[in-house]
Amino acid sequence: PNTSPQTTTIEAWEEKMARAAEVSAANYGFFLGATGDNLDEILSADYTRIPGVKLFMGSSTGGMLMEDDDAMRRLFENFPHVRACHAESEAVIRANRARLQAEYPEGIPVGKHRELRSTEACLKASRQAVELARETGARLHLMHISTAEELELLTPGDVVGKRITAETCPHYLLLTRDVYRQENGAEYICNPPIRGAVDRDALWKALETGVKFTIGTDDCAFYLAQKHVSDRFYEVPGGMPGIETRMPILLTEGVAKGRFSYERLAHLTSTDVAKMYGIYPQKGRVAAGCDADLMEDGYPIVSTKRVEPDGGALLYDLSKLKKGEFTIIGTAARIMDPECGEGRLSFRAKTADRVLVHIRAQLPFRPAKVEAVDETGAAVELGYEYDEATGTALFTYRSEDRSVTISAC
Repeated sequence: PNTSPQTTTIEAWEEKMARAAEVSAANYGFFLGATGDNLDEILSADYTRIPGVKLFMGSSTGGMLMEDDDAMRRLFENFPHVRACHAESEAVIRANRARLQAEYPEGIPVGKHRELRSTEACLKASRQAVELARETGARLHLMHISTAEELELLTPGDVVGKRITAETCPHYLLLTRDVYRQENGAEYICNPPIRGAVDRDALWKALETGVKFTIGTDDCAFYLAQKHVSDRFYEVPGGMPGIETRMPILLTEGVAKGRFSYERLAHLTSTDVAKMYGIYPQKGRVAAGCDADLMEDGYPIVSTKRVEPDGGALLYDLSKLKKGEFTIIGTAARIMDPECGEGRLSFRAKTADRVLVHIRAQLPFRPAKVEAVDETGAAVELGYEYDEATGTALFTYRSEDRSVTISAC
């Protein structure tokens, strides 16, 4: 919700949904933002359409902030749905800023980003949110956990059914604070900052053995020109890309290294998330009547740069990531049970570069007609095979930076 304009009213949310319907090639949903003075607006919204409310206890990219303890308590006491919380203490950040500004009057360097938005800032805010949730019985989801200390606030076991859950991101699992010492350290400015190796290892251990949470991206990408605007971090926009690299990173660092299974990966990134936000089993499950958000292991990185003149790097060493031929990108293929009289499949995908896209779908029917068109309505050359023995359809086409819709009936 911390966009421009901020999504803090139902009207702004509706406008964002309408815009997404025009341009998005993927499924989408948007939080309402909590500001401290919009509780009536929040309580009047339709949460069969809205996944929840997001609040920022520390100012981040976009400038949204809920610092008033009384307002936050009212939100926790009166709002019955998911509160997604960016937990960094603004008071701690202010104190750190004053100290660092005195030490660096010409501007705080990028390398000090992790000291300003310190572990203490995260832990203090997360502890406050967790204590308030336990006191009020509120449904709390801590976003982008980055420190080992915050893990101690969470209880072991699967996220489903819990009142307090959490999420981490690939950059906290893969990178360490050493990136801020690099010449391109500004490219890694994000909130909260990337932490030390001890924190990274603790997050992996929690995923492997103890506390269970979900893995998102907190994707907030900027062009490299924007990231290189200054060597003083307060002038550098905070945020990192992550949507395109989340699954390759988790397949490489998680599954391939034996940290968790394919099944566990599906729960971390899909099934548990769908259950948390009340969209399971339509999402997060492969079965007749569900949306088949599928991907085959070993898919290629779609793009190593943003598709703009000043394209932004993805900030990971892509040569180390697991790659292959197959990919499924975009919205789901919907598999409808033929017993309801309509065997039909529809799939929409968009890729940034010229890549070969393979879509496999387990179908309860043999399609009599298959076609593909791009966003202009022009026909797309489509390969199609159907295996009678397994009931599996394979669709293949060459993507060239376009949205393609495949239908079969």
